[in-house]
Amino acid sequence: LLHPDNPKIVRSAALTSGTTAAVIVVKNSTLFVAQAGDTRVVLGKLHKGENGERRIRGRRLTTDHRFDNEKEREMVLRTGGGIIRPR
Repeated sequence: LLHPDNPKIVRSAALTSGTTAAVIVVKNSTLFVAQAGDTRVVLGKLHKGENGERRIRGRRLTTDHRFDNEKEREMVLRTGGGIIRPR
């Protein structure tokens, strides 16, 4: 976000805001999943419960890209990125 009086000044919200996205493509019988940020993709599968009732069971397909994930944090720093401030 630019400051309304001076477009060279960037508001602090723009410096701490993030971006998230998820894309799911089905081609033939293959599911392709991609995501960025802390967007989560979950696949729901219908099954019968203990009493014969129909239930949906979720299976997580992605891992959030978050600063508190040690592997993610190491990758960001190793590739020259930075972490400004955890929310």
